[in-house]
Amino acid sequence: MILKKWVKIKLSFLRVGFWVRNIKFFGFKLIMRFTGLGSVLVVSVMGFFVYLGVFMRVPLVPLYARNMGASLVQVGFITSAFMAVASLLAIPSGLMSDRFGRKFMVVMGAFISSISSFLLAFSTNPNFLIFIYAFAGLGVAAFSPTVIAFVGDVSKTESLGLAYGLYTTIMATAMASGPSVGGLSAELFGYQNTFIWSGLVILVGVFVGFLAFPSKFDGRRRTETYWKDISSDFRKVAGNNLIFACWVAAFCLSFGWGVAPAFLPLYGRKIGLGVVLVGLLFTVQSASSAASRFPFGVLLDKVHGGKFFVVLGLGVLGLSTAMLTFFTDLTVLMGLMGLIGFAMGMAFVSLSSLIAEATDYVTRGLAMGVYSACFYGGMSVSPALLGSFITLYGYQFGFGIAALLCFVGILVFSSLTFRFKA
Repeated sequence: MILKKWVKIKLSFLRVGFWVRNIKFFGFKLIMRFTGLGSVLVVSVMGFFVYLGVFMRVPLVPLYARNMGASLVQVGFITSAFMAVASLLAIPSGLMSDRFGRKFMVVMGAFISSISSFLLAFSTNPNFLIFIYAFAGLGVAAFSPTVIAFVGDVSKTESLGLAYGLYTTIMATAMASGPSVGGLSAELFGYQNTFIWSGLVILVGVFVGFLAFPSKFDGRRRTETYWKDISSDFRKVAGNNLIFACWVAAFCLSFGWGVAPAFLPLYGRKIGLGVVLVGLLFTVQSASSAASRFPFGVLLDKVHGGKFFVVLGLGVLGLSTAMLTFFTDLTVLMGLMGLIGFAMGMAFVSLSSLIAEATDYVTRGLAMGVYSACFYGGMSVSPALLGSFITLYGYQFGFGIAALLCFVGILVFSSLTFRFKA
């Protein structure tokens, strides 16, 4: 009798547990369905592997090129080739994702990024590195703007902040981890093996996207007035002083930052820092940038001080960049890189918010596309131009020029937004 009662009680608990588990699972499915977070989670996992692999190679490419005998000018052109292609193709890639679908562009972009890492591993000529890194820029141009658009496509209005918070947090984690992982791998296994690992990591993201990325999308279809509509939209957003000021600020901000990925690893080698410690500097910058974005997003909603934060971000970035090459102590350099990350997070969240507020659904994608192109453009021009200055006049002069453009950005942004009327 006792055994029978125990069995009945046990079966009752099992039935209750089964229903509770299914209710929880069903509730989870409902949350994912009605917030769009299921699709966002898929693209976030994919983005984590893609950005982790891409950022594993960021601090290594300049050192890899120098080991091949590349000059500082060549190193600048190698780095700028990546950003130049990403800048030139950011807007066309966004338009193509409207025509051919988000999945096609995202998977293709990730696959190109993976192939470019494998090509880096087998390159033996600095000039060939320029073409490989330009090819890598094509992958980023196809992937990044399309993913950002996709998150907006699948997210409900009431859960948009949650969706972008999930995606950007995972993306920033990958960006912060990549340089240290790449630096440690290069120290243990060498540059070529690290590039192969980078390609394999990105390839995991390709498979996630190919197998799980939703194919359905909503976008502007091509009509007889398709190109005419695009031209009209561009004139509309470019004629807005606030939007144009944000584009200029984005270019100056990325120009100021662009000198560091290209030449800080070489400056670190000059003062005796190993590959791992150089990777740590970039990790500090990425972590600081990621950590500052959400708090400033919340603060922006409360105080509506986007213009002030753009100016403050440009100023902090300019001062920190100018001071980098005046110090050799690792702790000080880490502090300055942390300030740079803090400034970039603050400024870019503010710029994105200002552009979003100044545009509508029809023109927001185009405005953000040009905004991305300005960011990549600044990152491209900076190392190509400053490589010559550093070769002739030294690191302090080159980093000082980068800082100077940040302050030029403050003047232009302030003058344009002062005349802006909502």
